[in-house]
Amino acid sequence: MNYELRDEVAGYNSIPYFEASNGPIAHVYLDLLLKTRDMIQRAVISSTGETKLHYEFMLYRIKKALEKK
Repeated sequence: MNYELRDEVAGYNSIPYFEASNGPIAHVYLDLLLKTRDMIQRAVISSTGETKLHYEFMLYRIKKALEKK
């Protein structure tokens, strides 16, 4: 990872700049998907109506995506 600080601009400190690796990142997306699934599962319990149907559909789509080989 390439990391460098840029100069101060208009009195504000710089924002760190970095370049992400071009390596495989599928594990990162899988982790995000699983965390999202868990979050939606918790939300389904307390939701009703159209919102609940939407969450259930999202869970269905995630389940199907995880089943693909």
